Amino acid sequence: MSLLIRNFLIAFSLIVFCMSCNNTSSEKVYEAIKRGDKIISALESFYKENGTYPKSLQDLVPNYISLLPNPGLRKDDKFLYILIPESKNSLHFYGYRLSFYVHRLFFDLRSAKRYIYLPSEKYPTTNHEVTHKLVGKWAYQTAYRKYQ
Repeated sequence: MSLLIRNFLIAFSLIVFCMSCNNTSSEKVYEAIKRGDKIISALESFYKENGTYPKSLQDLVPNYISLLPNPGLRKDDKFLYILIPESKNSLHFYGYRLSFYVHRLFFDLRSAKRYIYLPSEKYPTTNHEVTHKLVGKWAYQTAYRKYQ
């Protein structure tokens, strides 16, 4: 077998292997959303009791949730929490954003695919760089970055 064909087969095999490693089934995503809903419930309980959202998810443990779940889609995966102060609220964001990433391939540098949750459930409208697809109270977001 020629060196060129052998190198092509190795490269093709690596690409197929990497794609299969990052393939996330809809069942796993549904389970990740259910885990995220537990965090949302704890966040809302914290808010009702304290009048503000916590500075970090760790502030929920152990009074509002016994253990912080991870999405369970990949090793070392976690939910991302961003607190948005009252003074910086906009029409789309209120209080916080909870999210987790899916389908991130190491060679796909132009796109980020994630599920996001906003308490207002007012997700930004679709434009040429970002699209949203509603999945219950979560939004599946695909963002493409422009490179000059």
